[in-house]
Amino acid sequence: MLQGPEPAKAGETVLSPQFTDSIRSIVLSRDDRLLAVAGWGGIIQVWDLPSKRLVVSMNQHTDFIHKSAFLSTDEQLLSVTVNRTVNLLELKSLEVLRSFPIPEGISRGAVVSPDDKRLVTLGPGP
Repeated sequence: MLQGPEPAKAGETVLSPQFTDSIRSIVLSRDDRLLAVAGWGGIIQVWDLPSKRLVVSMNQHTDFIHKSAFLSTDEQLLSVTVNRTVNLLELKSLEVLRSFPIPEGISRGAVVSPDDKRLVTLGPGP
């Protein structure tokens, strides 16, 4: 059974990421402590949920982000854009550890294997 904090009351704001554009991706860290929110303009915000504090806001992409995913340690974040770029970000240093292209098509999404050894991306259908 899924357990968590008490649900918010009607009208209560639990967390309100401030974006001037559309939110395209939202993902929880594996320990449920961090929330990554990615926008149309290539901006990623990482929030600390217990304190409801913005940890970092970064603009590492020139196009909108389809998917983001925490790696198993929750210290790194993958982001995949519509222009077929994947960035691996170190959250403590805000350094792009690796950036590489997806070979073909527009990326519609991605998933990381539990052991962090594989990244599977989804492109357009036939």
